[in-house]
Amino acid sequence: MSKNLNGNIQEQFQLLDNVGDGKIAVMDVPLLLRASKIVVSEADLEVYIKQWKEKQIERITIQDFLPVFSALKAVTDETQKERPQIEDFAALLDNLDYHKTGNVSDLDLRLFLQQGKEGLSEKETNQLFQFMNLTGPTICASDFVRTLLEDDDQR
Repeated sequence: MSKNLNGNIQEQFQLLDNVGDGKIAVMDVPLLLRASKIVVSEADLEVYIKQWKEKQIERITIQDFLPVFSALKAVTDETQKERPQIEDFAALLDNLDYHKTGNVSDLDLRLFLQQGKEGLSEKETNQLFQFMNLTGPTICASDFVRTLLEDDDQR
């Protein structure tokens, strides 16, 4: 792990240490991973944090966290090689474009984003729509995907 990345993780770890004991809450691990640009499914994450949950450990040190971080980073790096492109997501949303105009309805897009095993909550969907300034009854599917993914790449 590079010194820059390790320093960044330590800084983020300290920000989440709200007690001052050099530890973070186990429930903050997903937040720390996302802040480090490690995006994993709940199922993948559960494999690594169940050891702490089974032992009823509520707070962990950075030494406890780093092996989990490294393992999940390796998983993420592998899946990033196969990361879908803008066109793949736009083609997926084309299924919601019933009139073949390039637009999808606000309601259909909301339902699409909230469905599935790891769908967004209604609150998260509302925040996304507000962040992207989506206010009309229809949304251009390709613009939505492009804006969303370009913003994600800039983080």
